[in-house]
Amino acid sequence: MGTPLKNPPVYLTLAQVRFNPILKLADFLPSIQESFRQAGYPDFDRQHLISIQLSVQDGQPSTPTPVQQERFQLGNVEKTHTFILDGQSLTLQSTNYGYFETFSACFLKGLDIVNHVVKLAFTERAGLRYLDRVMPQPGETIEQYLVEQVHGLTSRLEGDLSIPIQRR
Repeated sequence: MGTPLKNPPVYLTLAQVRFNPILKLADFLPSIQESFRQAGYPDFDRQHLISIQLSVQDGQPSTPTPVQQERFQLGNVEKTHTFILDGQSLTLQSTNYGYFETFSACFLKGLDIVNHVVKLAFTERAGLRYLDRVMPQPGETIEQYLVEQVHGLTSRLEGDLSIPIQRR
């Protein structure tokens, strides 16, 4: 490992692995949460999400169906590392990436905790994403760092595009 950068470019890192569906994940939750707590992730939150499922039958779209899902967040006290667990995946999001070796060891520890409790049958689709911080230096613009397709309309329109804020 090298010397840490003074202004590291990585702002947010996500690692995710998808696995066989665990329909009764809530039954395993006390053991999973306790293991994460002992591993340094005592912060816990249960979230209820609603997504819309769209399907097509005989070439015709059916009525959208709301699907309720439950997911769990297990994080460290500093809130720099948060595991997100649902019935088909484990995700680690971090704002304190550091080094790949450290980050991947942390993620694998979380996956090991889940596997130890639920005995995963298989895993599929592992992914890693980095969100870089772009900080233009004095005299530079953000457009210098980004491809034209993400500049938005502000680079193509003339005049003052700011919206005045009215205070009550």
